[in-house]
Amino acid sequence: MSAGGRERRIFPRTGVYLRITYESGGELKSDFSENISRGGLFIATEERFVLGQRVSVELSVAGSAAKIPVGATVRWIGSQSPG
Repeated sequence: MSAGGRERRIFPRTGVYLRITYESGGELKSDFSENISRGGLFIATEERFVLGQRVSVELSVAGSAAKIPVGATVRWIGSQSPG
């Protein structure tokens, strides 16, 4: 949200729980998403990324063996999930 308390996102977020697999420091890591929209995806992780960093991720949907490869760019870093 902006300083005035208004939502600044163009696309609405939808709560979704997806397993996210990515590489960090040469190791394969796995975390979970909290929400997704047409413009982005929030991943709950303890990993340290840099704003603007490119990350290759794979999305896994519960009940499916399929993995969806996606290229991503880090656009926001915070200490906890947005409320």
